[in-house]
Amino acid sequence: MAMIELGFGRQNFHPLKRKSSLLLKLIAVVFAVLLFCEFLIYYLAIFQCNWPEVKTTASDGEQTTREP
Repeated sequence: MAMIELGFGRQNFHPLKRKSSLLLKLIAVVFAVLLFCEFLIYYLAIFQCNWPEVKTTASDGEQTTREP
């Protein structure tokens, strides 16, 4: 009799390897979110901001600034 192999025999099933891979991906995502929320978002906001220009008036050759 010929034996038919269905592929249900020895499988390379490593649940510990799968869990460690999932844990590594989860840690990477959490690290990326923290990095974005704590640092990158502030640098994006800083690059969009600028100081307003202070207009100076000239009187008798002297430059004075207006008080706010």
